[in-house]
Amino acid sequence: MSKFDEIRQAYVDARKSFFAQRDASAEFARSLVEGMERYLESPPYMIRFQTSTRQAAAATAHDAKDVVAYGTDGLWHFGLGMELVDNQDGFNKSAARQNLAFELLVKPDGAGFSVGLKGWDDRFAPPATGDSPERTRFYDFWFRLIIDSYLQPGHRFFEGMADSDRAVRG
Repeated sequence: MSKFDEIRQAYVDARKSFFAQRDASAEFARSLVEGMERYLESPPYMIRFQTSTRQAAAATAHDAKDVVAYGTDGLWHFGLGMELVDNQDGFNKSAARQNLAFELLVKPDGAGFSVGLKGWDDRFAPPATGDSPERTRFYDFWFRLIIDSYLQPGHRFFEGMADSDRAVRG
């Protein structure tokens, strides 16, 4: 094998490894989103992967590969949104709504992954598949962030107006 062939093979191998890591991280992120929906007892697809412009990624809201970005911090970044609708008077298109935006941070870590949310230092190491106490701890943390974000003083919500997107960050 020539030195050029060695360089080319190193490139091919690195590319395969990069996309395999991306795909595994996207699958893990999808399983976390679906687990969070079960934890919240929400309707399916209430948490959606989003592009950087905060649009739903695809008709299949749980398709993470189209929205993932590899950051300079060595983490895989996934934009997420959860639409909340005030449907107390019945669901209609003029009901007040808000899209909560999150950024899920995932890092392959040996046989598993570490995960966190942008803006917080807390990291969790749930298993790659299946429910576990560590996954529940992550879901509890995420849930508390959402609730606490609405309990902060100074938030104003205007009757009859649609609320804007809100990024929930530390």
